[in-house]
Amino acid sequence: MVINVVALALSMVSVPRQAFFSCTPFVSFLLSVSYILLAVFLLLLSLNLVLFDTQFYAAHASQYAVHKETISNMLLFFVGADLDTRAYSDREIVHLSDVRSLIVLDLVLFVLVGCLLLPLFWLGTRKTIKWTLIRSGLLGFVIVGLLGLSLLAFSTVFRWFHEVLFFNDYWLLPADSLLIQMFPQSFFVAATLRILLYILMFSLFVIIMGLTIPGDTYGKRA
Repeated sequence: MVINVVALALSMVSVPRQAFFSCTPFVSFLLSVSYILLAVFLLLLSLNLVLFDTQFYAAHASQYAVHKETISNMLLFFVGADLDTRAYSDREIVHLSDVRSLIVLDLVLFVLVGCLLLPLFWLGTRKTIKWTLIRSGLLGFVIVGLLGLSLLAFSTVFRWFHEVLFFNDYWLLPADSLLIQMFPQSFFVAATLRILLYILMFSLFVIIMGLTIPGDTYGKRA
């Protein structure tokens, strides 16, 4: 029986990947929008690299040496740990819970988009992969340009961002609250710049990768 199972698995592997899924409209759709998915994936990757970069917090959070343990606990809270609420007001606790919900959504989307990209590299032709990489990189440049414009009126855009993503006003905190003290507006400006830098780097990388892929034959693994 085991031998039969192994033989069946090998026979499935031997079926051309394109033929195996060519009749699936959903996969065809994924291939057609794969450059958008890859651009979104690079955006989320850039966001998460900054979000969980303790070195970034050390460099840009206010009085990091004083608040190091609090910030570390907050980052752990975002991925499921308990929050040490002793230093926070009730409004801050609610706001941090809202932020965690958004971060969980971000991480779920990050994994989901990554999984949706698998058909591209499993089924796509060399030409499909080539132009997906190039187009996603160019789209990344557009994203950098649009987000870069937000820096010209950062306070206004930052307020719009909160009004759109949060369904309450608990993000409106007094100036003496701990969160405002740890993360002044300059922190978020620096975070935006770092995210833009990562997107720019990844976009340039995928464009270069795309330009190095020759031909129009089905991609095969070595």
